Amino acid sequence: MQSIPAGVQPYEPREAAEIGRRLLDVLDLRTEEAERLRAKEAGGLRTEEAEQLRAEEAELLRTVAVSQLLAAQGELARRMAAPLTMTPPFQLVADGGVPADLLADAPGDMPVLIGTTRDEARSFFPEAPADVTDRFFGAGSLRLARQARLAFAYRFDWSPPGSAFGACHCIELPFVFGDLDAWRAAPMLAGADPADLGQLVDEVQHAWAGFVHAGSPGWSPYPHVRHFT
Repeated sequence: MQSIPAGVQPYEPREAAEIGRRLLDVLDLRTEEAERLRAKEAGGLRTEEAEQLRAEEAELLRTVAVSQLLAAQGELARRMAAPLTMTPPFQLVADGGVPADLLADAPGDMPVLIGTTRDEARSFFPEAPADVTDRFFGAGSLRLARQARLAFAYRFDWSPPGSAFGACHCIELPFVFGDLDAWRAAPMLAGADPADLGQLVDEVQHAWAGFVHAGSPGWSPYPHVRHFT
């Protein structure tokens, strides 16, 4: 399971390294040796110097408490936020570079269970129109379904009545894992009928388990799309 949308490119290693350094800046962590190597980096570092710089920066992060690190990650995300941009500051890194077309070489001989939620983009932009969800999430998912030898597609449409989040990004996860107690304070589930939650857990887990164990979640292959409501 990978929730990053197909419309968001992974980082190249150099981009990920720069974001890591920005995190160190938020935390106000530095050493004289790391600063010396950073200053020299623009002109090119020897292999052993580059490895030393990575080790210095990694060691700095190991000194930080988890709560402090999470707070710094949130602050960096706020600093990097831009309108209708949902690339997270910490995400997949493509070692060796990012291909021009991420989906072109996706294996087509593997059965897939793939889908999105109806209002994915609302987790990032509360008033996002439907076409933002389609562009960043839906289009790439359906393209993968078309490329696969056998694909079972779904869309998770359920949300609590009157919820401002709608069927937002990740709202299906409590039903996949079934651990509703762990999600009881989640705003995206606020106001839900416990009976509805239990029924959806049964439906979703039955489908996922059926795909894993028997090769089918219980509905027809794509182009049919199963809607969870």
